[in-house]
Amino acid sequence: MILASFVIPIPFALYPLFGKPMGISMVGDVDTWCWISKAHAVYQIYLWFAILWIIFVINLLILAATIWAIKKNEKALKQPVHKMSFGTYVQRRMLAYLIGFVIVWTPSSLNRIAQIALGYPVYTLGIMQALVSPTRGFIDFCAYFYSWWYSPANIRDRKMSVDQDLGLDKKKGKTLNIQKSTQTLRKSPSIDPNDALFSTETLNKAEKTRKFSDVPTTGSRKFSADIPHSGSRKFSADIPLENKRATSYGDYMSDSRIFSPDGSDPNVSK
Repeated sequence: MILASFVIPIPFALYPLFGKPMGISMVGDVDTWCWISKAHAVYQIYLWFAILWIIFVINLLILAATIWAIKKNEKALKQPVHKMSFGTYVQRRMLAYLIGFVIVWTPSSLNRIAQIALGYPVYTLGIMQALVSPTRGFIDFCAYFYSWWYSPANIRDRKMSVDQDLGLDKKKGKTLNIQKSTQTLRKSPSIDPNDALFSTETLNKAEKTRKFSDVPTTGSRKFSADIPHSGSRKFSADIPLENKRATSYGDYMSDSRIFSPDGSDPNVSK
């Protein structure tokens, strides 16, 4: 597809250079917009604007077919269409591209057709084309930015970022008091492998997140971590100290026992 986009335009670019319809060269003064001579002004439409609008119509038909397919699938699945649905996003993204195309190329097309039909330039259309043509890159940027900003993945990431900043737990309907730290499991100096041993399950869960809260040095120690789970749940718990060399971190999930350096379980009375 990429190769075709470079190969197919080659004949249309070379024909005006070497072609001589009616024995007259197509190369003329550049004028304001195009170097094809006025004697062959109709080729300005054939070799550029006609192709552009044919592609526009094809894209319009693809958009209509896409909307029809999405509506059909959502109806079959009995899923109501809402503003956050993927199908709606696809429709809006494709529509943004088409709207951008219309804004960019309508003044230029009208100006070129008017010049050919009337035989002289139309000042108003020329001004419109002069104003719109330099903004093509900006309008394309707006269409692509809209497509990226309202993508389901980006909306989800922004929402999760806000929830994390607020410490909001939607399921419980309250704010969790979670202290975050930039220390990691492997690089944190507060974790001494000689102090204690984590259980295998605890290590696996902690390894995935590798972010822990700071803990006090006396009394019951606070543990807080983001456990990768459905919905990215956050847990917090107070872990009592079992001995002087107890670990600084524990796990609120299952199998969160704290082991002594010798491998014995201090939770089990001897």
